[in-house]
Amino acid sequence: MAALVSILLALSVPFVIQMKNMALEVGMNLWADRPSKTQFLFIDVDDETYRNEWWGGGEPRVNPRKPITELLEKLFEAGVPIVMLDFNFDTLTESSVSELEKTLHKQDEAFRDRVKVILQNHPDRRLLYVKSFQKPLQSNTFQVLRPSALDELATYFPEQVFPVAPNFVVSPQDRQIRYWRLWESACQVLDPKKDGKGRWVVVPSPQLVLYALSRSSNKPDLPPWGLATSKELITATCAVDNSLTAVREQGENSARADYQAGQWVWKTFGECYEQDLFSSDQCVNNTEFNKDTSPWAVDSYSRGENLGNRILYRYSYSDIIQRGDNIDKIVPTVIFEKALNFKDKNLTFEPMPFVAILGASYEDSRDWHHTPLGKMPGIMILANAIDTMQNTGLLVPPNPWVNAVFVVIMLVLVSFLFAALPQFWVSTLLLVTIAIALYSFSLWLVQEHGIWLDLTIPIMAIYLNMQIFRRRQGVHGVSS
Repeated sequence: MAALVSILLALSVPFVIQMKNMALEVGMNLWADRPSKTQFLFIDVDDETYRNEWWGGGEPRVNPRKPITELLEKLFEAGVPIVMLDFNFDTLTESSVSELEKTLHKQDEAFRDRVKVILQNHPDRRLLYVKSFQKPLQSNTFQVLRPSALDELATYFPEQVFPVAPNFVVSPQDRQIRYWRLWESACQVLDPKKDGKGRWVVVPSPQLVLYALSRSSNKPDLPPWGLATSKELITATCAVDNSLTAVREQGENSARADYQAGQWVWKTFGECYEQDLFSSDQCVNNTEFNKDTSPWAVDSYSRGENLGNRILYRYSYSDIIQRGDNIDKIVPTVIFEKALNFKDKNLTFEPMPFVAILGASYEDSRDWHHTPLGKMPGIMILANAIDTMQNTGLLVPPNPWVNAVFVVIMLVLVSFLFAALPQFWVSTLLLVTIAIALYSFSLWLVQEHGIWLDLTIPIMAIYLNMQIFRRRQGVHGVSS
């Protein structure tokens, strides 16, 4: 039992964390690139597309609007129900005065108007676009939503257009992306002409929005306080840089926004998901918001590296795409095409993909990341997160009592076996039982039911128990 206590105390040690990660990621590599239930279409702006004249003249300084709208219209006409644009469409503020800025502002307006017409012509289609955030300069202010050329459409078409925040967490041990963030709470500036005042909004992740859309074919149930909420309905005030008033001291901060999002996730999945200022003690069905919103309370937050944040990677990149193979021949549920191939042809798909993701893998995009399945562009990480949410949901451990009883039984069994059998046979039996039977069962359990039976603790407990048994045997041998 002392071994069990020692292990539980060591769970946050980097070495133990790496072992726990490795146990799950071995399984990911075993099931990598196998068909899933979710149909994906990737339209990739690779280096060839990026350097082509069609793509904004070749190596454009800003994301070209015209080819993106052409592809969007073709996808909707082909019947694709949901399209996600994994590009930045940040626009300029009204204070922009230079000729170049005025030209870019006009391009943004033309782009927005064209997308608006496309949406009006296809009222049963959905569009997701990416939002970016500006980090605060002042300690008493918060991150701010940058304005996007498509924000007006999110208000005009609240059931068709959804801003999303595809943000992930990099593991500090090896710089790999393993965890997602299901939402971002941020300040939205209420009036650019006034200094420092904003309102809190919640921007959900793509996987959350897509999960909500798959649950409801009509009006999706999304976390409240979205951008589509009228600015007149100020949910909670917040301060941005150059604030003239201490808005933060009014008792409203990101804790309330996180609470709204966390409660939605809890009620939707029935599992508690901790992020930022939303913690497990608030996962009660009818609980009311009672978080301390004083300025000194906001430093206590959950870091987000929990089991419920894990991405179950299924799709790799380098092993298939970079070899020149057709991914759809290996994984029938995935279509991966370069955007340039769709330039001059009408699109037809059979079967119809659940979502089409238009993104970039060209080297200058700086959107390449290390993952448990190797280095891959952001669009593939998005696909893996969406696949996890659609087919598995939030990962959870077994009931704590079940886990504890399981470990104790394993310790008792190991002690009995070492006392009754030779060491070689005990080691062989344990290896076969854990490495083959239990590990295979845990992989099936996590894929089918989202429950991860982590064998790291039992294995370490067995190892420590073996060492203790050997030491006792050695002591008895010497004394005799």
